[in-house]
Amino acid sequence: MHAIHHRYSMHLSQERLSQKTFLPRSLFSLRCLFLLAALVCGCRSSDTPKPNPNEKSWDAQVAELKSGSTDQIEITAEPVIDDQLEQLMGNTELRKLILDQGSITDRSGETLASFKNLLQLKLRESPLTDVSMIEINKLQALMFLNLPHADITAVGIKALAQHPNLQQLRLGGPGINDDAVEAMQLLPELRYVHIIGPRLTEKGVQALALIPKLQSLYVDDCDLPEEAWDELLKQRPDIHFHLDQQHLDRDPGKHPH
Repeated sequence: MHAIHHRYSMHLSQERLSQKTFLPRSLFSLRCLFLLAALVCGCRSSDTPKPNPNEKSWDAQVAELKSGSTDQIEITAEPVIDDQLEQLMGNTELRKLILDQGSITDRSGETLASFKNLLQLKLRESPLTDVSMIEINKLQALMFLNLPHADITAVGIKALAQHPNLQQLRLGGPGINDDAVEAMQLLPELRYVHIIGPRLTEKGVQALALIPKLQSLYVDDCDLPEEAWDELLKQRPDIHFHLDQQHLDRDPGKHPH
């Protein structure tokens, strides 16, 4: 799994859904989110993007969003930069934003914060820092946050403290250390965590085990030996755990892929 491909368990209130009437394609995209959420958590392949040869251009997808015929933008091949993202400033129709190429920086923090109804945000190749996490925290509807190439530390994760809906977090880099994973305990609805290249000690492993609602944990490229994770499996046998995309031999939840 990469966390965004995880099969999630989530819920949106009827009150929130009743606030907007969706056009057919918009309704379809929202249903896709519910389908993703309704499936039982399981193992999935890498989240490395596969460019879609039939994908519409950035300009075409923006035009459809502004016309009301969709509520999502998904770009896998075309680089997108800050200037382009600013075209969407203040758009409240956008529910899903996936940009796999380009470079969105902290300059776009205010733009991101203006997407008040955004549910899913994935930005690859984008070096956002803790500054942007302060802005992202303003997205109170956000449920899925995937920033694998951001430069996030404990400060940025603490900026998300008490976020009411964030369930999935995927982050990478050396800033994800013991203090950073301990800060994840402050996210009351966090269930699915994927960290890439973290710098953890056994203290960090213990901190991960104490995330209250954690259901699934994926860890890639961590220097700790497998034995360091034994205590996590003892304390939280309920967690679906992968280390470098594999179950550990001692994992009570291990199953064939």
